[in-house]
Amino acid sequence: MLRHLRQGTIDVPLGVILMVPGILAAQLGSQLSHRLPSKALELMVSLLLVAVLVFFSTVRAPAHETQTAAALPEGPGAERALGGRRSLRFARVRSVRGRVYHYTVRVPRAAVIGGSVGFVSGLFGVGGGFILVPLLVGFIHAPMQVAVGTDLLAITGNAMSGTIGHVLAGDIHVTAILRMATPLIAGGLVGSQLGARACVIFSQARLRLIFNALLVSATLYMGGAGLGLITAVSSKG
Repeated sequence: MLRHLRQGTIDVPLGVILMVPGILAAQLGSQLSHRLPSKALELMVSLLLVAVLVFFSTVRAPAHETQTAAALPEGPGAERALGGRRSLRFARVRSVRGRVYHYTVRVPRAAVIGGSVGFVSGLFGVGGGFILVPLLVGFIHAPMQVAVGTDLLAITGNAMSGTIGHVLAGDIHVTAILRMATPLIAGGLVGSQLGARACVIFSQARLRLIFNALLVSATLYMGGAGLGLITAVSSKG
């Protein structure tokens, strides 16, 4: 996330608006999660992934315009507010890969999106980025690079809140997490740096292609797990 901050692909005000209701909703989701069977949760995740994939395939890439470097402050993520700020919405300008994107953050809409993603995060024990990124592109009209970066800020609060809820519900074995902590953190640090760098190198079209491929892979995996196919296949080996 630090690299995203440095390269300007995080919209901090938007991320905070998404995170606050997400933290509260993640608690509700985590409390409901341990009341549902694991197979049902896996099937629900796979169906949700299908819905997200279908929705994202219908979303157009945000419009952009080209401006000279002098038209905006320097930096790959230069931003400024447009017009007068209103109490429940404010306009944003982001410059990514030499292209300038204009979008408006409507606070009620962003809060609903954040709360919904937070609930899903707590319910399924996932970060929620696979939902939040398409929603930011589709409803906020943020560029893909900014959606990815801002998603990291928003889901940080969701993940922490959901984790606390699952620990209190007895769904998480802390000792098992501590044993896996070192390789997970090490891999996450390396992968996050590479991913953040790739985020500003790849075009929106390339990022969407990669994102959709990951969604398809996750859908197949979770669907197979929910139906017992992955366990059956692995047990034969």
